[in-house]
Amino acid sequence: MPQEFLASSVASRLGARIVDGDLQAGDVLRLEDIEQESAASRSVCREAVKILESLNLVRSRRHVGVTVLPAGEWDVLSPKVVHWHMSGNKREQEMSWTNELRIAIEPTAARLAAERADGADLRGLQDAVSGMTEAIRNNDPAGFANHDHAFHRSLLAATRNPLYVAHVPMLLSYLAEQYGGRTLTSDDGTNLMQHRDILDAITMHDADAAEQFTRALVLGLGRHSTTAGRHAYA
Repeated sequence: MPQEFLASSVASRLGARIVDGDLQAGDVLRLEDIEQESAASRSVCREAVKILESLNLVRSRRHVGVTVLPAGEWDVLSPKVVHWHMSGNKREQEMSWTNELRIAIEPTAARLAAERADGADLRGLQDAVSGMTEAIRNNDPAGFANHDHAFHRSLLAATRNPLYVAHVPMLLSYLAEQYGGRTLTSDDGTNLMQHRDILDAITMHDADAAEQFTRALVLGLGRHSTTAGRHAYA
């Protein structure tokens, strides 16, 4: 088995324990203990520690060991950390945090997209909505999720702001963890129409409507919860 895969596996087990609180800030791990617990080679364990260091979960020092860092120092936007949060006992907390972040970011991103999107951006959004439509027609949950992810990726890209775009990996990881493995329901038809509303508003450069429709989508409100008018979908 490739060393990179083994190192990633060891890092995932340790990372999950840190995020879950099984390993607390200030706890010191010895490389020998990691090696014994994981039944992996010393070189694999060193690579695993490097992965965790890159995420600011631990700090390794010679003659000291591997020290778990406080949560305030973690790279919480990393898809790996999102996955560990969503897979463990912090799932509800992670969902609350991420939804608060989405409310702060995505409605404004939609406003900026309505002001700045070019033809390529609009085609990306249109393709995503078309793909979601086809996925519902074919009862394809995985396809629906993939095109939904593409929509949100295109939305943030259309802001032309690299700081918004930097949130794409974290957002897609969160969406995959939250909605992965489920079946399609009637709610997804409403969800699709909300995405169409956002697309229509951006296409018509209606920044107010784009912002309001996106806020309603992220909050989980119905299509008619905003005061903005309904645009015709072409």
